[in-house]
Amino acid sequence: MIKSTYAPSTIARLQARNEDLGRIHEAKAQLGLTERAYRKAIFAASKETTRTSAELDSRGRQRAIKAFVQMGYAPTESKASVAVDREERRKRELQAIHAGKRGLGLAENLYRDLIECASNGKTRSSADLNARERASVMKSMAGQGFQFDMSA
Repeated sequence: MIKSTYAPSTIARLQARNEDLGRIHEAKAQLGLTERAYRKAIFAASKETTRTSAELDSRGRQRAIKAFVQMGYAPTESKASVAVDREERRKRELQAIHAGKRGLGLAENLYRDLIECASNGKTRSSADLNARERASVMKSMAGQGFQFDMSA
C-alpha cells in the first residue's frame, strides 16, 4: 500500500468537494429526481460541459446546489458540524453534572454511586456516560432539588 502525504490545502479542497458531492446526491434523493432530470440539472450547472457531478469544478458544484435549493432542496447539517455540536453538548452536560454535585453537596462516594446507577453498573465516571445516562444523572439531581441552567 502506497502512502502519500497531501498538503493541508489539498485535503481541505478534497473535503469540500466530497461535502459538495454529498449535498448534490442528497438533493437528488430529497427531491426525488429521475436520473434524466438530475443529469439535466448537472448539465445546466456545468454550463453544458458535463452530465456527471464528479466532473464539476467547485463553481459548478455550487451552481448545482443552488439550483437544487431553488427546486426545494433543504440541505441538512454536515456530519462534521453535527459531531462538533454533539461534543459541545456533552461538555455542557458534564459541566452541569459537576455543578449539580457541588450544588447538592454530594459526597464523592454518593456521586459515584449515582453515576454507577445511571450507567447500570458500567462506570463510576461521568466522562464515560452516554447522552441518555447523563440525562438520567441530571434528572436524578433535579429530583433532589438542583436546578440546572442549560441556557449557555
